[in-house]
Amino acid sequence: MSQPSSQSSTSVTPESSTNGSQSTQQAPSTLVAQDQATAPQVDSEASAPDGDVRTDTPVDTAPDAPDAAAVTSTKSDAVDTGADAVSGAGGEEETGDAAANPPPVQDGDGAAADEAEGPQAGEDLYFVPEGQLPAVATSGTSYVAGICVECEEAIATLTCDECTDEYCEECFNLLHRKGKRAQHTRVNKKKEDLENVKAQARVLTTVDVDVDASENPPLRPLQLLQLERNSPEWFRERAKFIPVRLSMTERKRLRLMKGMLVVSEYTTKVDHGGFASKAKRDRVRYSQLCSVLTGLALGTNYEIGEKLTVSKDFAKYEPFYHQMFEICRRHKIMNPEKMRTTYGKLLCMVQDSCDPELVEGLGFHFKTPIKTVYSTLKKNQCLGVLDHPRLATATMEILPGDKTRQQIQKEIKEKESAQEQIAREFQYRMKKDDLKWLLYSMSDNNSFLRCARFPVDYMIECLLKHFNPKKAEKGLSLAIMAGTKDARLTHSHEHQFLFVHQTLTLWKQILDDMFRLWYLAEEDFLDSTPYKLTDTGQGLHRLQPAPRIYSSMRAILAKTQQDLGVWIGSSVIHLGDTNVPNALTFIDKYNQVPMILNPIVQTLKEIPRICKKHRDVADWIKKTFKSAENLEKTICHDFFSTGFDGSGADNFYDAGSCIDGRLTSAWNWCNTLPSKPFYRIFCLAGYTNFDGQFQE
Repeated sequence: MSQPSSQSSTSVTPESSTNGSQSTQQAPSTLVAQDQATAPQVDSEASAPDGDVRTDTPVDTAPDAPDAAAVTSTKSDAVDTGADAVSGAGGEEETGDAAANPPPVQDGDGAAADEAEGPQAGEDLYFVPEGQLPAVATSGTSYVAGICVECEEAIATLTCDECTDEYCEECFNLLHRKGKRAQHTRVNKKKEDLENVKAQARVLTTVDVDVDASENPPLRPLQLLQLERNSPEWFRERAKFIPVRLSMTERKRLRLMKGMLVVSEYTTKVDHGGFASKAKRDRVRYSQLCSVLTGLALGTNYEIGEKLTVSKDFAKYEPFYHQMFEICRRHKIMNPEKMRTTYGKLLCMVQDSCDPELVEGLGFHFKTPIKTVYSTLKKNQCLGVLDHPRLATATMEILPGDKTRQQIQKEIKEKESAQEQIAREFQYRMKKDDLKWLLYSMSDNNSFLRCARFPVDYMIECLLKHFNPKKAEKGLSLAIMAGTKDARLTHSHEHQFLFVHQTLTLWKQILDDMFRLWYLAEEDFLDSTPYKLTDTGQGLHRLQPAPRIYSSMRAILAKTQQDLGVWIGSSVIHLGDTNVPNALTFIDKYNQVPMILNPIVQTLKEIPRICKKHRDVADWIKKTFKSAENLEKTICHDFFSTGFDGSGADNFYDAGSCIDGRLTSAWNWCNTLPSKPFYRIFCLAGYTNFDGQFQE
């Protein structure tokens, strides 16, 4: 399956991650002089405890459940270390992290999910710890009694009479959604039976975030999606994955990191099949990483860098290097459109640095937790900020729309007032400017999510506005036939309407949770699970399982299916195979969704203005498409039919209706745009390309 990936570097998966040298010494003052930042700084050390990571097993692939997702992930221990460091060099302005006017935030509509049968609504489902497991079944099965046989992590709340297996609510619904299994009988377990298992259980979270023992147990992925938007619980969970906006000093360090990544040829030299043995490849990796560390030291303090070229005592400055790599990763998460050719290279370096043999040579590894709003508040004992009743107002997004100038000014004053009140109430533990900096970071997050979701929302509106699922307008039927043009699927008008609607809804859910998915993607990519360089048909990629991303994607898919009620096509989630080799490829693919839809949305919105401003163009549109409205319908019809025709498969015999193939099919449509009869309208509306700019 061809992938709409924009990363120039190879896909990634770590060898085996270790603790390395857990050096806690501070970088000597001779390496870096503390810069006086013009913007407030919020330095924090977000350290994630070692935790057990659960194992995902392949979903049942019985004949009556052919579309069940199947991805195997590996159990591992993730070790994160963090340290503060200081540095300085150059300065740079950037709009994504600008400290001037904090970006606005949106209040979205959210609804709690329906109550599930089995445990009471709101009850936590627990994972069973090692050493306290219920009796293992002895009838040749490999699962643990009392645990869901599908995910092997959640308490089984029901059984299936026909399957004679135990399931959690989520997995039962996923596997018994259609086919013969839809007729199976479910039997909810008695509450006392569940309590007996829960009495022995403790939570094993799949997310390596710092969790205090006094806090509530971490929520499972599906429970996270069911939180009410703008509730205290929703803010607490979101804040765990929202990066802190870069300060002025951090931007200076970022400039040095960007320069290093641009000139580095790390992935080109280490990710190829020309090595006779692993030892030779390890020597090249070690040499390249030493060059990177030396270059960063020379760019910061020439005298120290000169000494390091000889001594190779990089572990002495571990906090400094940790800070440099963390800043770059945080910047990329907040600005997905930047570092498109260098981000993969960066993560490959961090991933390889966790190899035990390289850790032994370097004295440490580059992996450190991302500095988030939650970790910073927790470090300063200010988590009460996330429960403040005016937090939604303090982080809201102010959009002009049809508002008057007076209304906009009123909203601005309300937002500033809320920020001032929160900062004033918690200033005894944290500086007011630093607290406001965190509120600005949350506003950045909401602005990004709105911008990412907007094109999807607009296309859903166009689908519902221009097409009736029950009756196709003459010449605008969405029906497709396998074998016609590039189509691999056969759908009636109604089925294609539902197929497009559910795909756009799924994309919306993924983009709404993008920051958490990105956090998990890095955790999977930098995990201790070994990767394998594999030719996927698009070059060598680092093939590696992604259990955290898979678990969250399965929850998002389950919620989307539950909300829509009907699901057309396959529900297979490709992760850790030749289609989506690793978590880095996954996150890169779904960053393409706004890039694919934005030019279409822009053109549809510009058509009325173009007709009004250019009479000759309006006459051409009337002559060719009969009317401007009919032109909009034509564009939407072409995209909704040929952009979701299953052409994202590897070959003609594989239907591209899986979760990954839907996106690739849409990307294939983008490549055919110049041959469309309405291509001129796209050009008049300002279209240049779908892929954006690779160079900053």
